[in-house]
Amino acid sequence: LEDAAIDYLEQTPLQKLDTHNILDAQGIKKITELTAVEHVVTNELRRNEEMQIKKKNVETQEALLDKLITRLAGSLNKNFVLEKFCEQEQCSERALRQHFRTLTGMTVNHYLRQLRICHAQYLLQHTEWMVSDVAMRCGFEDSNYFSVVFNREVGMTPVQWRHRSRKGA
Repeated sequence: LEDAAIDYLEQTPLQKLDTHNILDAQGIKKITELTAVEHVVTNELRRNEEMQIKKKNVETQEALLDKLITRLAGSLNKNFVLEKFCEQEQCSERALRQHFRTLTGMTVNHYLRQLRICHAQYLLQHTEWMVSDVAMRCGFEDSNYFSVVFNREVGMTPVQWRHRSRKGA
């Protein structure tokens, strides 16, 4: 009898049940309780699923940024094209640029320029190469442009920096 009553209650829309009828009222209460529990379980499952998806997205983005940073570090003396990287990795260039800037506080180009300037500082301090050779080995085709960028980033010319770094060593 109880199963038949439950079947009746489950198959009958709530609007058609009589709240003044004690059996219908208890049925409405029971259905509401069961439904509430099911909603809680469903919401919990959805939330867990969303968290898993977010976790995978974060892991994927971190792996992609690691690849990008590695590729940038390997591009100190050659041209780097972000569009080509994004095609190879099948990702959105715009989204990658935004994510990179959010995490590093700088653009991809600025980051690469900083890497190149740091590499140039190392070469200027530890080699006798001419500034034009250092510029070429750091991805700058024009040594005058290299000097302008170096001066802007470091606050002195490459020759001045070489002299000061060796004097202080």
